[in-house]
Amino acid sequence: MKALLPTRGIQYRANLHAHTTLSDGSFEPSDLIEGYRAGGYAVLALTDHERPGDLAGLVRPDVLLLRGFEAAFGEAGRGTPTRRTCHVVFLEKNPDAAPPASFLPPPDARVYDPDAVCEALFRASACGWWPILAHPFWSLEDPRDFVRYEGLGGVEVYNHLCAEAGSDDRSAVALDAFARAGRALLPVAADDAHGAPAFGGFEMICARELSYPAVVEALQAGDAYASTGPLILSLASEDGALVFSSSEVRTARLVSDVRPVGARLSDPAGCLTAGRIPFDPAAAWVRLELTDVDGRTAWTRPYRADEL
Repeated sequence: MKALLPTRGIQYRANLHAHTTLSDGSFEPSDLIEGYRAGGYAVLALTDHERPGDLAGLVRPDVLLLRGFEAAFGEAGRGTPTRRTCHVVFLEKNPDAAPPASFLPPPDARVYDPDAVCEALFRASACGWWPILAHPFWSLEDPRDFVRYEGLGGVEVYNHLCAEAGSDDRSAVALDAFARAGRALLPVAADDAHGAPAFGGFEMICARELSYPAVVEALQAGDAYASTGPLILSLASEDGALVFSSSEVRTARLVSDVRPVGARLSDPAGCLTAGRIPFDPAAAWVRLELTDVDGRTAWTRPYRADEL
């Protein structure tokens, strides 16, 4: 049996997309941090628009703060609701990361163009930042455009703010589009908080300890999963099958680049807590999706054939 989620360490609950009064949020950073701490979160990324905030004076022992920011690339007339944009959340990988101005042009000089986005993503990574594609469907992006982005670490499969507004940013369509293009990204579920914590989407990060280096290392390694409710307690590959244990769910579904046959387990009562789902040996990648009786979902990343 080969573990796909680490059996060492602890799973830490995180929100990787949040805004405060440093940009267009209504909560002070300290109040937002306290809200997530009280909600049982161990990790919070502060990702205000266009500039990373100063975390000095906000650090506390029971919540790990990740420094980040959200940047936008827009079409001409970007202020109108019909114009496409690309939003990227950048998380600082280490304290030596270069300032955003070293890899991003000023906001008004950015254009919605996949080549321009790719250039920024590559430069960002070299400058010490880890990028997540945010809410691509709220941004009116076409999969034919965003699958051209190279250099991403993750993509939002659930954005609570956008989902509540009626957007399609509550599915793995973008995750699978990237996987089919040969890029197995980490799925991210986040609140995109602009006010009080919503606790709508969260990331479970399997890290060796609650420290900045360990959490960033886990994210970069793909040792995490996204969820709006279900918890994945273990995940492994054994003799051509995915084997899992979880909190109680109604369905478990294996997704891959091969037409599914017998790739779903179900319990109408919603008491399924473990299972084994065979995968086709011809699959280039596979992932697991769990859904509970309330329709809440957990998504693993796509695992390549050489990882199984």
